[in-house]
Amino acid sequence: MIGEMRNSELFDTGFRKIQYEIKSQLASRGLYGAVADAPVNDDPSPTDAVNIEVAVKGRVAGRSFERRQIEGCYLRVSGEVLTGIISLAEELSA
Repeated sequence: MIGEMRNSELFDTGFRKIQYEIKSQLASRGLYGAVADAPVNDDPSPTDAVNIEVAVKGRVAGRSFERRQIEGCYLRVSGEVLTGIISLAEELSA
C-alpha cells in the first residue's frame, strides 16, 4: 500500500512538472495554450501511459508518455520527455 502511494506521488509530481514545462516552453515562444490529458487506454487500472494534448490558437499537438517516463520527472523534466515537449512546442509555433 505504501509503495502504491509513493508511485502515485511520483506520478502526480512528475505530471505537474511536465505540465509546467510545457507551459514554460510555450511562453518562451510567446504562446499560451490549454494542456489536457487523457489515459491511452480505457482500462480503469493505473495508467500505463498518458496522452498530453496542447491547444494553441486553434492548433492541437500531442505526445504520449509512459508512466515510468512521467515518474522519472518528479525532480526535473529531462531526457526523452523534455525532447518531446520541445518538439511539441516547436510544432505549435511553426
